[in-house]
Amino acid sequence: TLWNAAATGALLAAVGWLAGEIRANRDRLLHVANTDLLTGLHNRSSLLVALENELARAERFGGDTGLLCISVDGFKRVNGARGHAAGDSLLKQLAAELGELMRRTDVIARIGGDEFAVLLTNTGPEATQSVAQKLQESLNAWAAARGHAVGFSLGWASAPLAGMSAEQLLARATATLDETKKAGRESAGAVGTLTGSTATA
Repeated sequence: TLWNAAATGALLAAVGWLAGEIRANRDRLLHVANTDLLTGLHNRSSLLVALENELARAERFGGDTGLLCISVDGFKRVNGARGHAAGDSLLKQLAAELGELMRRTDVIARIGGDEFAVLLTNTGPEATQSVAQKLQESLNAWAAARGHAVGFSLGWASAPLAGMSAEQLLARATATLDETKKAGRESAGAVGTLTGSTATA
């Protein structure tokens, strides 16, 4: 009887340990699946999940959803002149700076090589545009103060109405970013241009 009790206790302990390991591995896999490994920010997939949740919340309770897209202008020159390690360092520094500049309720993600996005919760179009302008000014000042030979283009979109999917809103914000980058190229690389869009459906 004592042997059976000891064996049962050992078995239960082993099962408990195994269950804990399974949970820990699951949590590690989820973290890897949702995180940009270089910067520690959300990745594109994780951003889309957060954006879908925010849009659903706004549809049920009211309010707007803002989304910013940010591109590092001149990033390829940094990689070419100083190497990929310097480029990676710049991206990690930028991620940390974005964390300092944005609200804790905002979701910051790296969605491409040198492109980032910020989900602005409960933020209307006028406020989204204002945040985009201030963020662009802050990032350009930050880069200049640290000797980074880069600038920043920003695009933004806002979804005040129901029915907009996360993919649609991200595509709209990305399109405005492309317009901003094109305008910068056509004006000999000038920074300070900003393009935005208010979604209507």
